[in-house]
Amino acid sequence: MGELTGLNFELRGYVDSTGRKLPMYLLSKDGFMMVVIGYATPEAIYIKEAYIAKSSTK
Repeated sequence: MGELTGLNFELRGYVDSTGRKLPMYLLSKDGFMMVVIGYATPEAIYIKEAYIAKSSTK
């Protein structure tokens, strides 16, 4: 299994339109793919297919 190094998920905060401070995560490209791989929605499948197509052309 490959090894992911570096920061892939970073907890940050933001202020919404009502002034509340809420949590959010910044994701690297690798972190984003880790999340997407866990979903089976049509949008997630489209992203997976595009990722596979791009990585198989290398």
